[in-house]
Amino acid sequence: MTRREWLFCLFFGSAVVSLAPQALAATFRFTVNATGSVLSQTTSRLRTNTRSYAWGLMVVALNGQGGNWVYTINGSRVACPAANKTVYKGDVVEWQTI
Repeated sequence: MTRREWLFCLFFGSAVVSLAPQALAATFRFTVNATGSVLSQTTSRLRTNTRSYAWGLMVVALNGQGGNWVYTINGSRVACPAANKTVYKGDVVEWQTI
């Protein structure tokens, strides 16, 4: 499943769509130094803008770069709002625009 398909499924259900691949506009990666949420660890390192939805907060800009931001933990995609996902010391969080 491509990143765009994953995001589409996250927001619109389990439908699979075919979309042309697009180069990543930005990537931010860091190693977690203490237990906390992905969002708290991110905001301690990067200027973070969020938007509130019924299901949680969505990151809409990092360091002033807007986009559709998704994150991985240790290379695995996570379908959970960043404020609700706990990471632990040594985990690697990577944010990417899709």
